[in-house]
Amino acid sequence: MRGERIHDLAVDEEVAVEVTRDVLRRPQVAARLMEDTEVRRAVTEAQKPEHRVEAVQSVVKDDVAAAKLASDVLRRPEVAARVAADPTARHAVNRAQAELSRQAAEAFRRESPVARAVRHIERTEEFVDLLGAFHRFVGEASKAVPRMRDRSWSGDEREVLRSNIGRARAVLDWMETAVSTGRVDMDEELARMLRGE
Repeated sequence: MRGERIHDLAVDEEVAVEVTRDVLRRPQVAARLMEDTEVRRAVTEAQKPEHRVEAVQSVVKDDVAAAKLASDVLRRPEVAARVAADPTARHAVNRAQAELSRQAAEAFRRESPVARAVRHIERTEEFVDLLGAFHRFVGEASKAVPRMRDRSWSGDEREVLRSNIGRARAVLDWMETAVSTGRVDMDEELARMLRGE
């Protein structure tokens, strides 16, 4: 009987909206209504996209739940494409991938039985890279210097070349110190010089 009177009063759409809004603010009533599949479906279908986003965001405040949801949703190619088109989201994913790679490399270096052999290979690779840098420098300089014959340099050109020769000497000194002492840290003066300051 009371239900029928409420229904009669709620024939007017504005009254129905107002009554429903007031009743749904009661958590126990809202919870019972959400147990009804048809009510849930009607509410979901009535939502605008921005309302759905807001609802999902309120549900996934927990990082574990958010990660699970994102992982599930990103398996849909059209969703993944839209996310990849967002520079901020793409940058965050790239940073996360780089961090995971860094962590995996650290774990490998700590725990893998072949880590020692890999470190040896890396040291050998660094040695070969350094030799290659010397070889390229000497080779290029050996070609460039003879071409300077009969060349007269302007004051600005001479200054630029002298500045770069100074930078090259500083790097060579730094490299010699690193080979002699094992210290590879760069002092601030050298860092400024290499930045061209």
